[in-house]
Amino acid sequence: AGLAAIENCDQIMDRLRLTIAQKGIATIRKIQMGFAKVDKESTGVVANEEFLSVLMKNSVFLSKNESSMILKTFRATELETNYAKFMEELCPKLSTEREEKIQQLFDLIRENTKQPENIIFYRDLISLCDFKNHPAVQSGQMTANNARDLIKTAFDGIQNDKDEITSTKFIQYFRGISCGYPY
Repeated sequence: AGLAAIENCDQIMDRLRLTIAQKGIATIRKIQMGFAKVDKESTGVVANEEFLSVLMKNSVFLSKNESSMILKTFRATELETNYAKFMEELCPKLSTEREEKIQQLFDLIRENTKQPENIIFYRDLISLCDFKNHPAVQSGQMTANNARDLIKTAFDGIQNDKDEITSTKFIQYFRGISCGYPY
């Protein structure tokens, strides 16, 4: 029996993207919230143990070799990992075409709810979702309530304290959702 080939960091990141996509569209948001919880000052850097713990709490498991490779690649200091850089690599920027489509959706919601400014309201976003028509509900993989919870988690924290969502935030959150469909 031969030894398995040692993966490089790009191969590990590709596998992680696929793993996260399989876990669903809210996974990236849950990981972001996990890092935000431990990085109270929003530095983009956490202790190595905290980094690995956030991933594990979200059922993203790494072997010892993979952990070592990821920590080395995204090292901030000997004991800290730059999770912001890791997340940037894990969830790449949207294509121009996707970003334009998301902006069109934002504008459509804004027009349908007659908002004069460049904002929409979270309550309007959620109320416009027809959860029973979600593909996973249609195929019997989940209930409409599960779909609603999934969408709410994916957009958790998008609104400000006045329930407003800007187009910038809307696009940013869709980037996380887009990670659920990496290919």
